[in-house]
Amino acid sequence: MLTIRDEIKTILSRYDYIATPCFRFVLAFVLFISVNHIFGYSASIDKIAIIFMSSVVCAFLSVEFMVLIAGLFMLVHTFAVGIDVAAVFFALFLIMYCSYLRFFPKCGIIMILIPLLYSMNLQYAIPILVGFLVGPIGLIPAAFGVVLHYFSVYLRGLTEILATATEEDTIQGFNYILTGMFADKDMIFTIVVFCVVIVITYALYHMPMKYAWIIAIVSGDVMNMILLLMGSFMVDSKLENVNIMIGSVMGIVVAVIIQFVKGIVDYSRTEVVQFEDDDYYYYVKAVPKLNVSAEHVNVKKIHTRGRRG
Repeated sequence: MLTIRDEIKTILSRYDYIATPCFRFVLAFVLFISVNHIFGYSASIDKIAIIFMSSVVCAFLSVEFMVLIAGLFMLVHTFAVGIDVAAVFFALFLIMYCSYLRFFPKCGIIMILIPLLYSMNLQYAIPILVGFLVGPIGLIPAAFGVVLHYFSVYLRGLTEILATATEEDTIQGFNYILTGMFADKDMIFTIVVFCVVIVITYALYHMPMKYAWIIAIVSGDVMNMILLLMGSFMVDSKLENVNIMIGSVMGIVVAVIIQFVKGIVDYSRTEVVQFEDDDYYYYVKAVPKLNVSAEHVNVKKIHTRGRRG
């Protein structure tokens, strides 16, 4: 497995000018399809040609631009429901962008991917992944991602109400969504738990001890499960216990796979180096990554011809 991983990394680094645009194209294509699936209120933008062309453009631009395009897709879908609903979404996205994304633009993809993970029932893997991949700077986009998910939930509920409403019924879409979201204790509790688990996972992951990454992933996941299960009883949350446990286990699996791709260390070859200058003594602890290099052996075949008598 290590040999295969290293060979894949070598190939990707050698052909980075091809691999990177292809990866961005696939990510953008999946992201835009997911946005249309989650929202899907505007038929004008829910077309494969638009998705394909947008993905091609994003393949040659930064991930930050991909986030803006995904936000534009969501804005068009919300505008199809109502101009007041679109105004609420635009305000939320603008607050997120002005307060955070302009300073940490690479973290914006977290906010967009969280509703996608919710649709795949992998939402409880979010704090573990954000904790050891990004750290505390992922707290705000993770929180906004949860808010964005609940926005889509209440937007779906609003469309169901509007579909059965009569002409005499006056329904204010923005009031329905904002009132429901700010009164939703599940959303608030989930944000608090995610923030706590992200900080715990990050702190354990960067501690100078053996197998810190395993301890961080397992401890963060167990803490995530305990807090969510406690919340389902203490605050009368509507979170499903079975989904919490399954999602937490899946979080460990996904985190281990990503860590394996990043690289695992070989603690048996730990070295401590000591040196000094005029003012200080330095003690450096170096732990090499586990790496298996395939040996390239050239086999030369020698054919001998028998002499004829």
